Amino acid sequence: MRNSIRETIERLAERKATPGRKNVFNLIYAGHGRPADGALEFSDGALSGEDFYHELVEHYTDHPNRLHVDIVLDSCYSARFLIDFVVGSQSSETVHVFDCMVSSLPDEKSYEMDFIEHGAFSFSLTHPGNSYVDATELARAIDNQDLRTIVKSLQGIAAPNPVAFLTNGRQHSMELISGHYLSIPGAGSIELADHFGTLTHAGLADAIARAKLNYGGDTEYIS
Repeated sequence: MRNSIRETIERLAERKATPGRKNVFNLIYAGHGRPADGALEFSDGALSGEDFYHELVEHYTDHPNRLHVDIVLDSCYSARFLIDFVVGSQSSETVHVFDCMVSSLPDEKSYEMDFIEHGAFSFSLTHPGNSYVDATELARAIDNQDLRTIVKSLQGIAAPNPVAFLTNGRQHSMELISGHYLSIPGAGSIELADHFGTLTHAGLADAIARAKLNYGGDTEYIS
């Protein structure tokens, strides 16, 4: 898989972007995340956020086009991968992390739930709202107090962070919006553009930990 990613980067770097637009690399992964750094564990080796950034910048340092990178991860400790990439790419003129979604915070596992037969994050992404729910099945579940079916049916409309809802608060998804706004749905957010210094791993991890408990509020990044 690492070789496939490298080959895709090479092919993309050879293409000229349409005038007025940017090239975009989408990385979407569901699988194991390494505890130490959230690295994606492929059969041909692990890929950390720092590794991924260096693979990209190797081909884009002097490239005429800018590259926007979008990342979607359903893996344990996936925010660590994103932090690595954000820290690495903050000084790049050509490689920019943009819209990202990760399944769990730096100190959290990402859970697969037996009753939804899926990872909580992947399920919430592919089942937004509850329009997919069979009304008869839900009515029967309510009468029978079948809590698993009720939770599965309501996750998309009853909770600001469906992942936390499905996992009883053990896991929280996080989003990066337009490259400068980190948000834990239902909790706090961090405006990275307000910070003019250098972002660090420790600073981001600290801000995320505080944002998790800052319900509906803005969280200041502290160097």
